[in-house]
Amino acid sequence: MTQTSGIFLRQYMGQAETSARAGWASSPDIIPNGTSPGDPQQFAREYDTDFEQPLPMTRTNYIYFRGKNLTDGPASANVYLYYVESSLILWPNQWKGKGDPSIVRQDGTQANDTLLKAEKKGEIVVSEPLLWTPPHLEGGKHYCMIVWIGQDGKKPPDFAGMPSMDDTQFQAFLVDNPFVTRNTVTLTQAPPDYKYTTQLQGTTDDLLLHITVGFPQFPSGNYSISIPGVKWQGKDNLYFQGAIPPDGQNHTYEIELPQNYNTSIVIEYDKSSGTIPVGAAVKIDAIQPVSSFSQARFYERFPHLTLPLVYYAAGHTAFSTCIPIKKGFVLGQQRWVHKIEQ
Repeated sequence: MTQTSGIFLRQYMGQAETSARAGWASSPDIIPNGTSPGDPQQFAREYDTDFEQPLPMTRTNYIYFRGKNLTDGPASANVYLYYVESSLILWPNQWKGKGDPSIVRQDGTQANDTLLKAEKKGEIVVSEPLLWTPPHLEGGKHYCMIVWIGQDGKKPPDFAGMPSMDDTQFQAFLVDNPFVTRNTVTLTQAPPDYKYTTQLQGTTDDLLLHITVGFPQFPSGNYSISIPGVKWQGKDNLYFQGAIPPDGQNHTYEIELPQNYNTSIVIEYDKSSGTIPVGAAVKIDAIQPVSSFSQARFYERFPHLTLPLVYYAAGHTAFSTCIPIKKGFVLGQQRWVHKIEQ
């Protein structure tokens, strides 16, 4: 099906409005411009240029849309942006956009649509940007952006209620529907606002450890923790990303550290606003609960420390029975405190 009126977004570079539509093409009129604002006049002037830029994950990126007016007179279209992991593109009910907090307008309003408006036939127009913050994806994965072009105020269908498609059905959906186009996003790893790495060393025993992380005095934001080579929730590595815990509170992760295995704890943090005050500190504790280390084995390993078992208040009931060793340390506990300096 070809398009004969309205605002036309190409499926591939070189496509004319009378050209056949494609299946797995990538539209040059979806313009991911990265973390800096683009020049809409340049996008319109250089209509035969693909301005796509790689997008850093977890950073706010500017997404523009470009179209050509095929109508004899004024025309407009609301452009709706959706995204999905490329492996899930055949499941429209997994497409994220409507109500998704990672997509906002330039004024901060949560919405996944922006306007293309032209006054005369043949005019090339560029939208105000949508701001998209791509959530983190593991290495090697990609997002696809899907765009619905709502000519003259036409709303997109309820994608959440659509059934999955096979590959042939999805290509037919793109070929037969002039109001849908797509683009595959090249993702990069953005440098964090703050990064801290420390070492976690194994012993001659397999260890069950509770890793706690706290961000006292840090402004709101998101963080990730990575510990390669340890068992966590049935996986062979610990990787978690989320909002930092409230000031004075910790997030806790239970891991299994193989014997004689040395690894690293990597903390990355991105602030939502404000600045990190001088003296703010990331605090990391690695605690071995007494339940995973019997009193008898403790005396066997540390015969010079013949202290009785006592209770130790560590802020969590799971840590309430630990054996003090010396200088305030508890059995198996290590603490790292990294302060922000001028």
